[in-house]
Amino acid sequence: MTVRLRAPIELENLLPFDFKYRIYDTTSRRTWSSYLRRGGLMPIHCVHLDQCVMFGAEIQETNYKPSDFAVINSDGSPDIPVESVLRVEDKQERKLDLRINYTKYEESGGAFRMQIYSPFVAINKTGFPLNIKCRNVFSHTKEQGAEFVFRLGDTAWSNALNFEAPSAETAVALGSPAPSTKETHVGVSWTSGLGKYKLTKVVTFAPRFVLKNELGGDIVFRESGDPGNDAPLRAGSFTPIFALSARREAALAFKYPGVGSKWCPPVNIQDLGVVHAKLPTSDEDKPDLARIEDAPMSPKYKLGPHSQIRYAWDYPAARQKELVLKMGDGEESVNLNEIGDLPPFRFKTSSGWRVVSRDIHAEEEVTVLTLSNWVEETSVYKRHGRSATMDSTISRADTVSSQAADVGFTAVVKDVSPSLVVKVDFDGIGLSLMNRRLLEVVYLTLSKLQVTYTDSEIARDIDLTCGWVQIDNQLHEALYPIVLQPLPLTQDRDAKTVWNTVETKVTLVKDEAHGVVFIKYFGILLQALSIQTDEDFLFALLDLTKLPGASWEKEETDAFSEYPKQLAPPRAIERGTTLYFEELDLNPIRLALSFARTERVNADEKLTLRNPLAVLVNALAMTLGNVNDAPLKLNGLLLRDTLLTVPGLQERILYHYKNEVLRQVYRILGSADFIGNPVGLFTNVASGVADIITEPWQSVLNHGSKELGIGIAKGAASFAKKTVFSVSDSLTKVTGSVGKGFANATFDAEFQRQRRLAQRRNRPGNAIYGVQSGGEALVTSFASGLEGIVSKPLEGAERDGAIGFFKGIGKGFVGAFTKPAVGIFDLASNLAEGEENSVEVVSTVLIDELQVSETRRQSLTTTTRAGSESLDTRQQTESLLHTPREKLSVKLG
Repeated sequence: MTVRLRAPIELENLLPFDFKYRIYDTTSRRTWSSYLRRGGLMPIHCVHLDQCVMFGAEIQETNYKPSDFAVINSDGSPDIPVESVLRVEDKQERKLDLRINYTKYEESGGAFRMQIYSPFVAINKTGFPLNIKCRNVFSHTKEQGAEFVFRLGDTAWSNALNFEAPSAETAVALGSPAPSTKETHVGVSWTSGLGKYKLTKVVTFAPRFVLKNELGGDIVFRESGDPGNDAPLRAGSFTPIFALSARREAALAFKYPGVGSKWCPPVNIQDLGVVHAKLPTSDEDKPDLARIEDAPMSPKYKLGPHSQIRYAWDYPAARQKELVLKMGDGEESVNLNEIGDLPPFRFKTSSGWRVVSRDIHAEEEVTVLTLSNWVEETSVYKRHGRSATMDSTISRADTVSSQAADVGFTAVVKDVSPSLVVKVDFDGIGLSLMNRRLLEVVYLTLSKLQVTYTDSEIARDIDLTCGWVQIDNQLHEALYPIVLQPLPLTQDRDAKTVWNTVETKVTLVKDEAHGVVFIKYFGILLQALSIQTDEDFLFALLDLTKLPGASWEKEETDAFSEYPKQLAPPRAIERGTTLYFEELDLNPIRLALSFARTERVNADEKLTLRNPLAVLVNALAMTLGNVNDAPLKLNGLLLRDTLLTVPGLQERILYHYKNEVLRQVYRILGSADFIGNPVGLFTNVASGVADIITEPWQSVLNHGSKELGIGIAKGAASFAKKTVFSVSDSLTKVTGSVGKGFANATFDAEFQRQRRLAQRRNRPGNAIYGVQSGGEALVTSFASGLEGIVSKPLEGAERDGAIGFFKGIGKGFVGAFTKPAVGIFDLASNLAEGEENSVEVVSTVLIDELQVSETRRQSLTTTTRAGSESLDTRQQTESLLHTPREKLSVKLG
């Protein structure tokens, strides 16, 4: 026998301050008080769980008055609900609503832990006084929909910020009082606390820019164009930068200390990545190579023969940076991002025509441009042109005759046969993932998978294609059995072309002379995908990622922030293998996103935000309701002649798609069920209006005027179908959301489970089935409501005795009112969905009938003109005449 001893109540302080608390028992009218430090846990043994218990607190070291009492344990009376808000006021009567989170322990006689926390905690790392206020005063007690503004010191108030997203960061520029033209730049980020403080969203205000000196000596810096505001910065230290001019781009200039030292050109600090700038020294007298194209009064430098120098950009803030070579009467621009052998540079001197080879390669962090004499025998570029076929006299390896005025250069195209070709074809691959309870969670299907590897003397090619990708949800009672699958590319039912779902191609050049991994081409093409998932499936996937030893499974520190008081040190630039992409092409992506809440989230379950999947679960579960077919169109990413490290490439891609998703948040929110999916409504109706014009036009273009009638009928049918479909779909979404809300208010988990099962199994295929399934839902809801009046008190008494009996009475009467309401809205939802599906069937039949009638007319006309008709033609006509009936019986059967 196992005996477990536990205090009736455990109190945990998750506030950033200590507090004094009071416990009041309304039955015995006794009060207990004590003190609890921040982060502390206190067992409370002086109360009984069958009595009404109240709690109050006084936050220390603040201006807040003692709070009112909040009910934390009820005696079973439905008139005294347990409260989850603890309100305090300061001396100016400004309110702060703290939250109380309850977690019940299993098999402990009803014992529970209560956690006192704040929904938001602000951390000010700017060094200036911070003022925050809620802009919409009627929402200051709500977490959702509340918008906040802030200012630092005497700056202007910021634009409104909404902290509903689980984790985000943004830059804010605050105006200054007149006559100053400067702006104060602040970085605002918010995320959940670490460890046990995950219930609190921590908002951090920090400098937008931080300058760190990693040179060997001290430097002086100032804003470009702002003389007189010089500031020193010691070696190895860093400093925040706040005030910058609002009339210019944020740019800084640097120099070494000393009277004779010169300022370097301005550097734009808003550009991410690495840029090199020239920092002059007092003894600098170095010949440099080039000048900046399109920069005013660009300096020119001379470079002697057989010499080498180090060079950095004269104008690192310029958007387009190129070197310009000038030799003789010739001038040529050089893009230093273009790694490899460049076309030769031809110019004329007093002694004749000269040709110089240009080669760019990388040596760790340095890009090297090498100029050498052009030797046609060893160069990959050969002469062509008017004098290329003449017997030119070459006096030197880099000199051609005077007849070479029209000579050009062409890269030699070498036809190289592959030395090795490996081709692997899979008709299909299936992968099943099971959890620790040996229950299947995910099944991945890859059909028509083909991998081709080609190796030659100069390059390696890897081609991967996959005809079909599908991910199935294998959980019992799954709302969406198919999580991921391709979307149809066309609505034309006669289309025969089948496109691959995934196509990837990589071409690696065997070039070790230029110090980089030379990638000639890298491209990924994804067809349009449908993603449908629910909350249970995401949490099941999250459970699969709990692997021993994984970086995200390490125990987190219990703290609001990793650096709660000081600025986080600037992150060092990650080094890695240098990649050169001659072309990187990530094609646009089109997604249709659907997500369903299941209300099965355990508030005490720890979601570590170091796990990428946990971030996705947190974002969807906490911020979205039910979303249906939200259309997302993510722009592609095209990079040419780009030099990146592996970490830099990852950061560039993540930054691109992060901005693309944020740019289309309105599409996700506009597809929510509770507002009727207005994005889908507008898109479908607009598409129907367009079909009225395009369908007749396409019919005339493809088949001439003889099918104009069919085109008009198709356009009208499409408009009617899409309009009725959209209105029915919106009505289905709204009524379904309202019904779901009433279902949650019944407090009957079994009723909610049975309702979800019925909705999944009895999807109405047409209006008749909509009436039938809706009527069944209505009758079931009324019956369950009446049954609950009797069954709920008995179930409660069996489980918790007298207290459970009275709780059951309350649940029974609540269900008696809410369950019939659920049935009414389910009836309306089923009727609308049935009508929605009937539109698709009817429109398909009408189009088929028109097509067959036209085909019969053409066949009879042809027969009349020929004067005879073969047996095959008659059989073909008869089969066409019978097609509508067969399709009608299949569609409605």
